[in-house]
Amino acid sequence: MDRTRAPRNEPRTAPFVGRPAASVFVQFGRREAALLCAIAGLLGGCSEPPPVPPPPQVAYGDLPEVKDRGELRVLIPRIDEVLEAGTSHPHRERVILARFARSLHVGIRWVRPDSCETLREALRAGRGDLIAAKLTRPETHAPGLLWSEPVCLVREQVVSTNTGPPLVTTADLAGRALAIREHGPHWPIAQALRANHPGIRLVPLDALTPDTDIMAGVASGELDLTVVDDDVLQGALLKHPDLRPSLGLTADREISWALREESPELLETINRYVRDRITLNMRRELHREDLTGIRDRRVLRVLTRNSAVSYFVWRGELVGFEFELAREFAQRLGLRLEMIVPPVEANLIDWLLDGRGDVIAASMTITDDRRARGVAFSRPYLHVAETVVARHDDPIGTVEELSGRTVVVRTKTSYRKSLERLVERGIDITLRPPAEPLGTDEIISRVADGEYDLTVADRHIVDVECAWRSDVRPAFALGEPVALGWAMRQSDVELKRVVDEYFDQEYRGEFFNVLCQRYFAPAERSPRHWEARSADALSPFDDAVRRIATPLDFDWRLIVAQMHQESRFDPQARSPRGAMGLMQLLPRTAAQLGFEHLETPEVAIEAGVLYLAWLRNRFDDDLDEWDRTWFTLASYNAGYGHVRDARKLAGDLQMDPNRWFGHVEQAMLLLSRPEYARQARHGYVRGVEPVTYVMEIRDRFHAYKRVFES
Repeated sequence: MDRTRAPRNEPRTAPFVGRPAASVFVQFGRREAALLCAIAGLLGGCSEPPPVPPPPQVAYGDLPEVKDRGELRVLIPRIDEVLEAGTSHPHRERVILARFARSLHVGIRWVRPDSCETLREALRAGRGDLIAAKLTRPETHAPGLLWSEPVCLVREQVVSTNTGPPLVTTADLAGRALAIREHGPHWPIAQALRANHPGIRLVPLDALTPDTDIMAGVASGELDLTVVDDDVLQGALLKHPDLRPSLGLTADREISWALREESPELLETINRYVRDRITLNMRRELHREDLTGIRDRRVLRVLTRNSAVSYFVWRGELVGFEFELAREFAQRLGLRLEMIVPPVEANLIDWLLDGRGDVIAASMTITDDRRARGVAFSRPYLHVAETVVARHDDPIGTVEELSGRTVVVRTKTSYRKSLERLVERGIDITLRPPAEPLGTDEIISRVADGEYDLTVADRHIVDVECAWRSDVRPAFALGEPVALGWAMRQSDVELKRVVDEYFDQEYRGEFFNVLCQRYFAPAERSPRHWEARSADALSPFDDAVRRIATPLDFDWRLIVAQMHQESRFDPQARSPRGAMGLMQLLPRTAAQLGFEHLETPEVAIEAGVLYLAWLRNRFDDDLDEWDRTWFTLASYNAGYGHVRDARKLAGDLQMDPNRWFGHVEQAMLLLSRPEYARQARHGYVRGVEPVTYVMEIRDRFHAYKRVFES
């Protein structure tokens, strides 16, 4: 679907630069525009005015009042035209809010006060229910406001065009002109840049100048450079493919929504929705230590993408070429593997350099540009050719035949750079980013559907796609094969050394060759990809789990993760201790709940979930929701009494008895030692079992959420 705005009827004739800031980009609101149109209509110059929505009512209250009104009112800045007739790609948080409103079965109204300064006043005055305006959650308490959990990440970027020298560092901005809304959110950043580099010239724009007009000014050359948030840039690239994100200025900022303090129920509902549907990677500790620090944490954090090559779910199992390589590497080092999947629009290298992960394992091309950003690459473990992907009936077969065609690739990829080099050679290619944040395999699917003309992907990715579908084909290679490697920070010298040793040992060895055969074999030898990609399920029992878990306020994916841990989805599973069925309940426990025949899947699931709910009710309601969940799972495995002993011991040892990870789990491990077990009411417990049990279910649950939502 084309989300770009149709061209205006009359072109702008006044130049951008050289006018007073107050006269630049005068913007009318809807009511003013409707009034002008009505007057023009009386004079024969305009047809019917567009409908004008009624002003938002003043209303207060919490979630029940929102449901009674049937409408969620969201306050957004007046300058934000994202929702106006497809002006640009929707901000990710706007999409989330629209889906959240649908989940409540209410409509949504976007309310624009007169200026950014009145958003909080409008919220307190009852003109809206929450604010969505790229607000950074304050570290200190904001009087009268509640703040949601982070809903997205943004970072500021300098934007230029594809013409002219590239901008590598902020020093390259000397002698350039930055056009910025005066007193807007990017104005302090621009002033700080000029303070460090006096050669930068600032061009102040009116405070109500829309991002779309600023982007158009840069694309046309009337403006030199500007600074925008990266999600705004994604939308602008749809209409102006000649724009270029040139220089990142800030680290990721966590964006939250603001609510009145009288809306705790609405806040909790929003937070639950955010936790369920938004990546769990936004609030992570930052670590930039080398291998010694990784060994101290005992966790290897691997940044990757959800795709049929890197990381996905197959019949409830976590699989993928990069995942299995990383898992083997972590096991050899004696580390626990944590796979981190950033949002599609997030840049993996940014996350690596920020310290959100230790390694990138995502079939990343080794390039000098990436090295220049501070990235070190492992020795290559695959060499693949960048390949043009076409529909199965498209006869294109040479580079020259790309003239006149449109190729859709993400902006910050090696594919885009390769295509730009062809454009410089005179090949008339139209380059477009996808209409929304998409992975390479999703773009290939849209080529197959005819929504996109062509795309480019590494050959091994194309081979995986062609192993399970016949409606696309590899048309031809763009050049010689390129090297793929894992990426690390250049300061992580020891980590790079052991990664290189790993690939030296495994490259073309038995383990590596088996993986290549498993993931890149032709379709007749690799049916698992078709099953994995065609099955929209985590287990054969997803529907039953949803039906049983949802009324009891459990995330169904958590129950599936626990079921995998208990029985590997085998309804006939039986433990040496007599536990039976998918949820491995003891028959006497099931009988106390009124169940028998645990070999029947639905019976086993219902009995297990009811027992889990009974355990959860034994913990206080005021515990953090997720810590209460981890306590419940530990009780399911080891017994409620042992968890209570561990909480008491944690308090005695000056740890937090209300937190599982890093606190009660450590006390649980101590209960395996005689000096602590003797003092516990329920005595000895093999603490490593519940600790491992909870950790593995948590990790699998998080992975299920990321992969399933993707």
